[in-house]
Amino acid sequence: AQFGDTYFASSAYVVLYVTPAAQPLAYTEMPGARYQDSRTDIALQGKPESFTDPTLRFEWRQLRGGYALDPAKMLTLNAQFGDTMLFRPKALMEGASYRFRLEITSASGVGFAEVDMMISEAPSGGSFTVSPPSGFSVDTVFQLEASGWTDIPDNLPLTYIYTYVLDVERDSLEVTSVAIAETSRQYTSARLPNVNKPARNASFGVRVVNAGRCDVRRAVIVRVSEPPDPQASATMVTQQINTAAQLGDIESVLALGTCLSSLLDTSLAQRRIKTGCKNDGTNCDNDDLRLYLTSKISESLSVVVPREDEAAMFANSIFRAGSAFANRTTQDSCLQLTKRVLSFALNGSGLAQETMDYTTSTYSEVLQASLDKSTESAIQHNENMSIQITDLVDDMTSYQLRNMYVGQTPRVSEIGRAHV
Repeated sequence: AQFGDTYFASSAYVVLYVTPAAQPLAYTEMPGARYQDSRTDIALQGKPESFTDPTLRFEWRQLRGGYALDPAKMLTLNAQFGDTMLFRPKALMEGASYRFRLEITSASGVGFAEVDMMISEAPSGGSFTVSPPSGFSVDTVFQLEASGWTDIPDNLPLTYIYTYVLDVERDSLEVTSVAIAETSRQYTSARLPNVNKPARNASFGVRVVNAGRCDVRRAVIVRVSEPPDPQASATMVTQQINTAAQLGDIESVLALGTCLSSLLDTSLAQRRIKTGCKNDGTNCDNDDLRLYLTSKISESLSVVVPREDEAAMFANSIFRAGSAFANRTTQDSCLQLTKRVLSFALNGSGLAQETMDYTTSTYSEVLQASLDKSTESAIQHNENMSIQITDLVDDMTSYQLRNMYVGQTPRVSEIGRAHV
């Protein structure tokens, strides 16, 4: 006979296990959420409650649900014969209910504990639409609607994360998904920045996420052309940025700022590489407008602590505001803004992959711009920028390593750091 606790969903069953010896007392631990996301690693851990013996043997058994004890579905080398059972992403079926039993065997007997685990299922039944189906970069306001999505009460509320990809054609370099908004609303609106192509296919997307962090994604392709009058578009967007800043609408400030910066490489001004103007803070490569954008980003950072997705939005806006030909004032402004965003991301908000991508792209442009040799102090300036960027890249690397190797502290040798 065995001793332990058995929890059945139906009260029609009464089971009693008794062992008169000093058998192990076992209990199991599972993730805190009621519903588990099958798209991430899922771990179950078993422990002897009050019995220590180096000869203890562990074995997990499955009592309910689709077969899950396949070693190919697990990340632990000893599969179901260890104190912890770790499942690979997507190893367990969405919407399924599982029951597992852990048996711990000693020379005196067998103790066991059981646990029920429910796997979250993605929201369903909805649609995602975008109108109009075509328009102009910057000028056209696209309306996005994700309606009709439902889920079980325990998985509510739903969160809607709206994104866009600037150019989905085969020759595109603008393939990164850019966050528009993270909201509880089933609708939002957005403008698309320009990419200096007469016309291209872009896409809008939505990620519908439930409380169990399980999600469903949809995307719609739209046809976008260059604005017919970039100068008029820039004037209109600048006015809207000022209005949004006064209202404290940070999402609009960032989105409109990205649209304005996308126009700076069109016909608004000559680039320094063509005009040869000095790197002295004067208006080269639209530096006056670039500094205007960075000032608005700075104002927004002063009134909000960005979440992970919002930090990515800030990083994207900073990257778009910069330029490989910007003067030192713009270079310094972009660098200082990345420091502030990383400070939030590294100290609680979370560092998303998109934040790292945009931040390192900003550093690439800043370093390229700092190579300009039009003044005697150019080398010193470049070295100063390089040292600061090395420190920030080091911080991002250490953050990633700490997440990959929990509980360990990364060590970077001085000789290695010099080559970062």
